[in-house]
Amino acid sequence: MKKISIIILLAVACACSDSHKKLSEGIEIIPVNVHKAVRDVSSFLEKIELVPLETNDSSLLFRANKVIYDKDTDMFAIYTRNQIVYTFTGKGQYIDNSKRMKGQGPEDYIMVLDISFNPYLKGI
Repeated sequence: MKKISIIILLAVACACSDSHKKLSEGIEIIPVNVHKAVRDVSSFLEKIELVPLETNDSSLLFRANKVIYDKDTDMFAIYTRNQIVYTFTGKGQYIDNSKRMKGQGPEDYIMVLDISFNPYLKGI
C-alpha cells in the first residue's frame, strides 16, 4: 500500500510540472510591467474607434460574449449569450444573424462554443 501511495504521489507531481506546458507557434508573448503602470492610455492603444451598429427587429443584441473584427472582409461578428452570431459590416450596417441556422438539420448547428473568422472561406 505504501508503494502505491508513493507511485500515485510521483504521478501527480509529474503531471503538475511546468515542463509540459508549451505555447502554440503563432502566439506572441508581450511582457507587461504591472509595477510601473502608466496612467496614459495612449501609450499602449493606437486608436479607439466607435462604430454604431444598425438596430432593427432582427439585430437587437443582448449580452454579447465575444466581438471580433476581420480587416480582410471588413466585418464584425458578435456572439451572444443565447448562442446566436450577428454579423455587421465595418461601417455598422446589419448583415444577418444565425437564428435560422440553429437546429438539427444537415446545415444547422446545435450549440456555439466560440467563433473565429476563416480566412480561406472568407467567413465565420
